[in-house]
Amino acid sequence: MNYLLYLFVMSRITTIIGPLHSGKTARVIRLAIDALNFRKMVSCILPSVHHIRFFKDQILAEVQQTLPGQLFVGTFASLADRILDEAGFVYRQVGNAEDWLNIRTELNDSDCRAGTILFLQKTFAEIRNAGLKSDEHNVLVRSLSEPSLNAWMDLFEKVRQKSRNSRRFNSDEQILCAWETLNNRSDVLNGDLLLIDGFYEFTPIQKKILNRLADRFTQTFVTFPLDKERTVYGYVQNQSELFPDSIKIEMKKEPLESPILESIRTGSFLSHGGVTILEKPASWTNDWKNSDLKVIQCPTRWREVETAARTIKRWICDGMKSENIGIIFRGSYDYSGLITLILPRFGIPVKNPNRRIAQTEPAEFLLRIASVNEKRFIRSEVMDIFRHASVQNRYGKEAINDLERLTAELGIPVDKNEWITQYKNRLDFVRWRATIKSESDEFDRVSQDDLTKKMESRQPVLERFLDDISVPSSATWLEFGESFGKILQKFFPELENRSINDCVKQISALISLMSKIAGEHNQLKLADYSQAMRRFFEAEPVIASDNENQSGLFYSSVMDARGKSFSGLVILGMTDGEFPQVRRDNPILTNEIRRKLNSIAGEVIFSETSFNIDEEKWLFFLAISMAAEKLLLTFPLSGFGGKQLPMSSFLTDLLSALPEERKGFETVPVDEILPKSDAFGSIDDVKAAIFSPNISENDRMMLTEIIGNLDDIRRIGEMITIEKNRQKNIQNEWSGRIADFTQFWDLINDQFSVSRIQEFARCPFYFLCKNVWKIYSPEEPSMDVTPLVDGHLIHSALESLLRTYLSGTKGYVEFLESDSEKLIEGIILRIDHTYRPKFRFLTDIVWQNQMETLESGLQAFVRSERRFSETNYCPVKLEKAFNLKNNAFSVESNGRRKDVIFSGQIDRIDVNPERNSLEVVEYKRTASSAHSMKDGVGKGVYFQLSLYLIAARQLLNMESVTGAYTYVFRDGKRFKPVLTEKMSSRSQVIQNDELESLLEQTLMKIGVLLNKIFQGNFDLLPFDVKRCKSGFCEYFDLCRIRKTVSVEE
Repeated sequence: MNYLLYLFVMSRITTIIGPLHSGKTARVIRLAIDALNFRKMVSCILPSVHHIRFFKDQILAEVQQTLPGQLFVGTFASLADRILDEAGFVYRQVGNAEDWLNIRTELNDSDCRAGTILFLQKTFAEIRNAGLKSDEHNVLVRSLSEPSLNAWMDLFEKVRQKSRNSRRFNSDEQILCAWETLNNRSDVLNGDLLLIDGFYEFTPIQKKILNRLADRFTQTFVTFPLDKERTVYGYVQNQSELFPDSIKIEMKKEPLESPILESIRTGSFLSHGGVTILEKPASWTNDWKNSDLKVIQCPTRWREVETAARTIKRWICDGMKSENIGIIFRGSYDYSGLITLILPRFGIPVKNPNRRIAQTEPAEFLLRIASVNEKRFIRSEVMDIFRHASVQNRYGKEAINDLERLTAELGIPVDKNEWITQYKNRLDFVRWRATIKSESDEFDRVSQDDLTKKMESRQPVLERFLDDISVPSSATWLEFGESFGKILQKFFPELENRSINDCVKQISALISLMSKIAGEHNQLKLADYSQAMRRFFEAEPVIASDNENQSGLFYSSVMDARGKSFSGLVILGMTDGEFPQVRRDNPILTNEIRRKLNSIAGEVIFSETSFNIDEEKWLFFLAISMAAEKLLLTFPLSGFGGKQLPMSSFLTDLLSALPEERKGFETVPVDEILPKSDAFGSIDDVKAAIFSPNISENDRMMLTEIIGNLDDIRRIGEMITIEKNRQKNIQNEWSGRIADFTQFWDLINDQFSVSRIQEFARCPFYFLCKNVWKIYSPEEPSMDVTPLVDGHLIHSALESLLRTYLSGTKGYVEFLESDSEKLIEGIILRIDHTYRPKFRFLTDIVWQNQMETLESGLQAFVRSERRFSETNYCPVKLEKAFNLKNNAFSVESNGRRKDVIFSGQIDRIDVNPERNSLEVVEYKRTASSAHSMKDGVGKGVYFQLSLYLIAARQLLNMESVTGAYTYVFRDGKRFKPVLTEKMSSRSQVIQNDELESLLEQTLMKIGVLLNKIFQGNFDLLPFDVKRCKSGFCEYFDLCRIRKTVSVEE
């Protein structure tokens, strides 16, 4: 039936009702086309931008031309704009951010909390949308005699009057002003045909506007989704009475090709009231040949979006067009960031016509700067800024990378000045550390000197960087604007990237606007300015010439997607609390107050804000009804921070209603690292799968052919060969064997330390990273004393104690039995006086705790020495340096020979004068760093005590040696002594010839290790579960350990 026939036979107002996808929209579009072709004035009021685009595309495809003003297609906001324009009302439309700031500037500081302003903004919007005139607002609200509500009403009138005086309206004020104009002007907005489509509910003011407009148009058609046989439509059923006297036309639902999607479009599953126990989900397979709907359980939100991306790739491969695929989510958690980050990695372009300034690089950088200053330059925040591209461009990538490493040991600075102070203290410590001799003197001195020079050269960069990103904690709006404006100029100068330049200009304009609205000279805190800046950035759309025309996959919240339909649809975030969404009650306009106001008004003008399951069911039904062919619903088991997320009750109802063979409930395993072949979504997936140890050679060849690029294939072939050789421990440059021998003459210095040889023995690759490649690995920041500092202080304390004995005249037993309390107290005072300036980077409380630990440790040491004093062994040498020569310590090649001298420092040598025999003692902080001499030499990984014994014998010119032990300072005990005589119940007694054999093995094995270093043989050792793990070994991430071989084997 065409437009003219309707004109003659139908009522002035017609309501078209029917289920979703019953052709209602197509029918009113046909009416619009016919009316336009007959030169009639047509106005269409629609709920969303997508709906408007669809209308325009359909209408203009069949209407050759329209007269100026003949066709209007828009939302209520654009309708209000047209009404005010026809009435000659001049004003400027503003966004929610400016409205938010207007409210904030009128509040006291005590009320300027983000939640309060947001609730006020929502409350004021509801008052404007109540459909009452200005004086009626006041009369109704104040009739309750609620003091707090009256105060907020005063604020509303104040903000509203400011808006009217400045002629700057938000959308709600604009609509209210349009409603008042319609009441006062009968000559505004008249026409022939009014079409209202796509709505399922109206606000009170929208209802009044539509009733007023219906009197000014010859005919009005309104569509409503309604199916009286389905309970899911109950939420919208009452809305169909917008025009009670209108003629009703009922339409039938259009069936889908997919039986499973057709069955869920009835919505009957949402009336399921029982408790459903679901079976355990099957493992996810990305096979859609026999499936139109799947519910996928994912470990995290990241894996959820990855699963969506792989599914979309499968749909596209099966013939679905990307422009017919969409991703939507309820909106309580915004998936936009993850979607724009993950989907392009799978070759899926995404479009976001609603992209905001907050999503641009300059805006995000400014918000980070504000956060760094608010949180007083805590390390995690500063590290984020360090890694920003604009920072690395300004100061140089190498300089910033150096600073990230060099500041890793600063502890935890608490403000900007503390960063500089801690850095200077650390630099002083490094300079002092370079003057301290150690067993690895040559290597350490070179590395410490290099570190000192590096820190000195980077200090000005750090100071400049901190100055550049600093903003005041309190200032005026103008001063804050100038500070952030300077930061923009420094980090985003005029670039070739036009889009960045345009964003910078927009941001600068927003910052200027904020100052003008709030008052340039009004004072505020940084947190408040940052909050306002975020509001403006999130509200402002990006202005770009290609913004509307960009192509890519559609994604948005459910509300923004109204009016869309898709061949394939993904709905993310199907968890309880998100879909259905839990809403908070409005503490300003509570449900009790709403009921009272409605009662006084005699109509429902304020709907209750409590959780409405019927509305959530309707929105879910609306969402799944957008899918025509394929539907994927996903939910994460946990959110960011590890919070557990329950599965949505809607999914439970949906799965319970599906046929058993069509349920499609699957899970992505938590421990699945590589996807299965049917879920490959990118060439990177293929490349990663090639290296899987479980893949067959035929499959590897097939996957290699898929890549196509000959250079990539060649590189992958080389990498596979390298990996195979590593697994077989074939010695070559890729398994740690460096072929060029000549470069290692310099590495094998004339002096070599036992610590260095033990590093090589325990892990050649560690030795390679540290001493050949010289990879600097800073310690993690800590508030506590590092092992290096702790060890040095322990050695100093013990040496000071025993040197008092050596410089005195008392025997050792007499010395130990004398009053040690005052002696220890004096030692602690001297250490504090000597070393506190060197360790200024430590806080007072940490240093005090360290002194107390030292004091209690010295007392335990004296008690331990007393227990063993009757053995007649007493200290004769402390911290004794040695240089040990031996024929075993030499390397040769092509007639060239180098003799190596082993240097070191023995912590302590004890002698028994009666037996003319010596023993060696080493000090360790904890038992975890102590080793048994017998076991260590036997395994060829620990030689410290045995080499000390050889050196001590040479230093004192004594043939008789009793053995050695480790004293563990923190435990106050001797650890695994290896001795030729019984000194305690825990002593491991060995024969003299067995001890001599250990010493001979030490010389022989060290010689072998020296030659391996010289030959460049840094082969990989078997996997050690105790040592080979992240956080324990600083080079773990660089190492390709042979995990197929256990260290126990």
